[in-house]
Amino acid sequence: MLVAARDHKVKRFVFAASSSTYGDSESMPKVEDIIGKPLSPYAITKYVNELYADIFSKTYGLETISHRYFNVFGRKQDPNGAYAAVIPKFVSQLMKGEAPVINGDGNYSRDFTPIDNIIQANVLSLITTNEKAINAVYNVAFGDRNTLNDLMRYLKEYLSELDTAVADVNVIYGLNRAGDIPHSHASIQKAKNKKQFKVQSSIFTATRLERGYWLVLEKFIKMKKNKIAIIGLGYVGLPLARLFATKYAVVGFDINKERVAALTTGVDSTLEVSDTALQEVLLPESTDAKGLFCTTELADIKDCNYYIITVPTPVDKNNRPVLTPLIKASETVGTVLQKDDTVIYESTVYPGATEEECIPVLENVSGLVFNKHFYAGYSPERINPGDKKHTVEKILKVTSGSTLDTGKKVDALYKSVITAGTHLAPTIKVAEASKVIENSQRDINIAFVNELAKIFNLMDINTNDVLEAAGTKWNFLPFKPGLVGGHCIGVDPYYLAQKAQEYGYNPEIILAGRRLNDSMGEYVASEVIKLMIAKDVRIKNAEILILGITFKENCPDVRNTKAVDVVAALKGYTTNITIYDPWASEEEVLHEYGIKSVKILPKTKFDVIVLTVAHNEFKDLDFSLLLKDRSIVYDVKNILSNSITDKRL
Repeated sequence: MLVAARDHKVKRFVFAASSSTYGDSESMPKVEDIIGKPLSPYAITKYVNELYADIFSKTYGLETISHRYFNVFGRKQDPNGAYAAVIPKFVSQLMKGEAPVINGDGNYSRDFTPIDNIIQANVLSLITTNEKAINAVYNVAFGDRNTLNDLMRYLKEYLSELDTAVADVNVIYGLNRAGDIPHSHASIQKAKNKKQFKVQSSIFTATRLERGYWLVLEKFIKMKKNKIAIIGLGYVGLPLARLFATKYAVVGFDINKERVAALTTGVDSTLEVSDTALQEVLLPESTDAKGLFCTTELADIKDCNYYIITVPTPVDKNNRPVLTPLIKASETVGTVLQKDDTVIYESTVYPGATEEECIPVLENVSGLVFNKHFYAGYSPERINPGDKKHTVEKILKVTSGSTLDTGKKVDALYKSVITAGTHLAPTIKVAEASKVIENSQRDINIAFVNELAKIFNLMDINTNDVLEAAGTKWNFLPFKPGLVGGHCIGVDPYYLAQKAQEYGYNPEIILAGRRLNDSMGEYVASEVIKLMIAKDVRIKNAEILILGITFKENCPDVRNTKAVDVVAALKGYTTNITIYDPWASEEEVLHEYGIKSVKILPKTKFDVIVLTVAHNEFKDLDFSLLLKDRSIVYDVKNILSNSITDKRL
């Protein structure tokens, strides 16, 4: 650089040296004319640079000014970068709840210098007309020192104003590093006298100036002020919105006006969130304060910077993926998307769908450029409807982002509320694939035991007795036979299968498992009819009671329930079907499947009772009051005693 400056007739050359050139010199404060004792190759290089500059000044007349910087910190400093000082590192660790490590006992001292002072020194060196100020070496520092313990106390006190949890973060004391200088303190009198250098700010004032935040602090302060929009307030969206609302300002958006109206009164018809928990976070209007405001108005989500899409992704009657809700939600978000916003998808999709199907919609509607103006993430939902033990915050969350930095942001956002922790996947496609194989694997395992049930039924062997015996081995997987429905296991495999077929591969095991599980409703019905024939129970116009229409026990979710397959198959034999389910919404069942269900048990006796769902209420029923003299009971879920049932799956 000196040669280039000479050859291009540059008048003045100002460059960065380092306080490390003083080495272990015991003189304090450090004065520029001290002969240093550099200890590291880096320090020696910096010292040699000053000697080269002096030679070029004397030999070629090039004006040179060297700045020995002392422990510089500023808002553009990456805590993980090559030139990171202890301040941004400590801030990053404290704000993330990680224990900072201080080398030694913390009594080493440093002359911490805000970037404002560095900028001033550079400008003064470029414009000075004082000939005595040229061809010289200057210390650039605040001119005072603080121990690392003093620094840590101040940072914890200050950052606790942003997050009270910082006060409880422990500090770890380690060994002194080889080459560490005990104390560093600069004399800045020379710069003051020759260049009129004036200290702009100290470590204490710089961190409180609006323009004095360093990059990492800006990032975390911004995170504290995040405003999150949850698009879709169903079984997935509402629990997530409620959880985020305990720490952030959240706006829950749904196009279903009746659903939003109910939520604003503090009532969740899905029963995933208790009325008490919902009412604790509800807000009457959208603000920047933490809490949840539910709305159907698009204008209410315009000032959010995170958009989390949690709409359903079903299949059609031919088991082909239906992305329409996802595309519509993307269009909605696209109309309000702004620069630097992040859109996170939680809906189940095939690998590649987020970037291939959703991102182009966001770009087209918003006019913004992906990974330049806005960013995306994918964090697959793992909600287990009806499960009050494994709630959303207690289930480890997979996260991902469209860039490395976005992935870290998305992961940090979820990690701030998910107590079970997170797993940051390397790409969005990996996260998408992880979701579909979770449920595809489960689907295949259930298909296996369903096939076993069919085989053992022919052999007159109790399937559950076999599974109980086999389960005594430590690595046997405890799956049970049954009807496989719901929004995940009965759907996700088709998303993976279609994508595989697009690549020219026919997924035989995945589709075989789906075919077998989809056939179980018809199989149960045929077993019931065989029992009726064997016991001489009249089939035509037989009165049949179906216990349960939801897709699983102890929840009101009727999405993709396979109990309707049993109903449809039995109706085909000209029977009279009564469906009793204390959990299911009668209106929703009628709307979704065109069949009638009741929440109150009829005072009637039946020829046949088929238990399809293991609701707790069914375990205490007095079947003697429900059955005719000649009748049968078929237990799909294996929850009834042998004295009651005629047969199990």
